[in-house]
Amino acid sequence: TAGALTLVAASAEMAKSKNHTSHNNTNKDHKNGIKLPKFNRYRSLRGVDRKFLKNQRYAKKHQLSTAQQQKRAAERASAYIASSIYAISPS
Repeated sequence: TAGALTLVAASAEMAKSKNHTSHNNTNKDHKNGIKLPKFNRYRSLRGVDRKFLKNQRYAKKHQLSTAQQQKRAAERASAYIASSIYAISPS
């Protein structure tokens, strides 16, 4: 019966009125400064589809630099002009 008395006493307490407070949390947040998240130049490719990564490696390997693209474009232009009807024919 002593246990029954403690149960009655515990249920007679008032309900808790305050559920949440943000008191002092902004001070704690700003104590060491709010910093931007760190970010890298390139995201990690961990967990990316292996088939895609393999294709991407081949694409990067055979990609031309800007100088190489200009050189190839000049070669194609000169070859087009040489093969066009405006070129001086030997006859």
